[in-house]
Amino acid sequence: MDTLGHGFWMYAIFRKRRDVPFLVAGALAPDLWLWSAGLFMILTGRGGTLLRQGLDGLMGRPWVFAGDSLSHSLPLWSAVMVAALIGRFRAAAAVAAGAALHIAVDLFTHRQFAPAYLYPFWSRPIAGWVESGSWWFVGGDLAAMAAVFLFHWLRQRDTMKTG
Repeated sequence: MDTLGHGFWMYAIFRKRRDVPFLVAGALAPDLWLWSAGLFMILTGRGGTLLRQGLDGLMGRPWVFAGDSLSHSLPLWSAVMVAALIGRFRAAAAVAAGAALHIAVDLFTHRQFAPAYLYPFWSRPIAGWVESGSWWFVGGDLAAMAAVFLFHWLRQRDTMKTG
């Protein structure tokens, strides 16, 4: 699933919760590394390679793969969750929960560019079922997202008219 898709779905599902901004931030957090690595390559003059090779050119670099695996690390986010719950940091716990849900979705949807979800204890990628180039999956996700937000918008609009 794409980065924004994680954030939109997290918002759509948990929009009535007080800590929804932290859940959405957590849903976006694991992919920030890839965006940062891509921006770094563009700013250092290696953007041409990135544009020609796409995500293959980015994920083919060992430092990018290691960073992506660390940002998608179940042990890392589990430790953050445990520390947040022990210290009663609700915001940090919500960020960790958002990241955990992001990773749960990625486990099934990242086949081509799968990170090592158990990094640093195990550095082998765990591939999901859906290819990243599956436009039907991305299109279906975006269509479903649009339908959900349209439904909520129409329902809220009708409630405001009658209320």
